[in-house]
Amino acid sequence: MKSLSVKLGVIFGYILIIMVFFSLISCKDSVEDYLKNEVTVYPVKETDKGFLPLNQTKFKVFPESQIVIYWYPASKYPSQKLANCSVRDRLNWSGEFKDGSGKFMMVNGNFSQTFPVNKKYQYVSRWEWWFLKISWMFK
Repeated sequence: MKSLSVKLGVIFGYILIIMVFFSLISCKDSVEDYLKNEVTVYPVKETDKGFLPLNQTKFKVFPESQIVIYWYPASKYPSQKLANCSVRDRLNWSGEFKDGSGKFMMVNGNFSQTFPVNKKYQYVSRWEWWFLKISWMFK
């Protein structure tokens, strides 16, 4: 019969392996985004049952031509171009929908919708978004 400390050591080892695995996945996504000049944002909407995760949005920036395109990886809609863009780099830019119905800004990697401002919509980290997505499966 194995001692308690050996069992705890094995459990700790498995937890450590799982944490390293998820960290590597996170680093891989971040490196891919960096190399492709892309950023993924994770929107959620406040409801009476908590925050509902919405479709991820990817933005690809072209600083040299001051262009930002966006698309929703989970949908079949084609990518669109934001209008009136000002781009310094992939983590610092601004732009708006062609019809002016929404304006967006990313400053030092923090994404926000500057018009119209709606407190029910927020942008969260990848991990928080996945946690919410999984938790909604059980509601």
